[in-house]
Amino acid sequence: MPVLLIAYDLADEAANARAVTDTIVRSGIRWARPLASVWYVETDRRAEDIEAEISDLLGIDDGLLVQATIGEAAATNAMLRWTRSPRAEETEEGNAGAQILRWPFRSPKIAEAA
Repeated sequence: MPVLLIAYDLADEAANARAVTDTIVRSGIRWARPLASVWYVETDRRAEDIEAEISDLLGIDDGLLVQATIGEAAATNAMLRWTRSPRAEETEEGNAGAQILRWPFRSPKIAEAA
């Protein structure tokens, strides 16, 4: 199943942050949030459909990116903790609250003192 990267900037974080978060979480089977405004969502939905749904919640000065991912990623000071969305829990018996943990990122190198 495809994984989409969803990233956003909200000019007024307090205005619609909860609605945006709820919409992202319900967009797929499972999700991960490696950074505050960056999400990975495993979904059978099209990026355009999710973008349209989230866009309805955004103000004129807010930004949104929804993009399909391919291959590996590298990150520093971020982690992926995959969590099943409420949508998946409703359709999969016996998995209520199940979490999938995955750490696909390489560790950053720590420079030694000279």
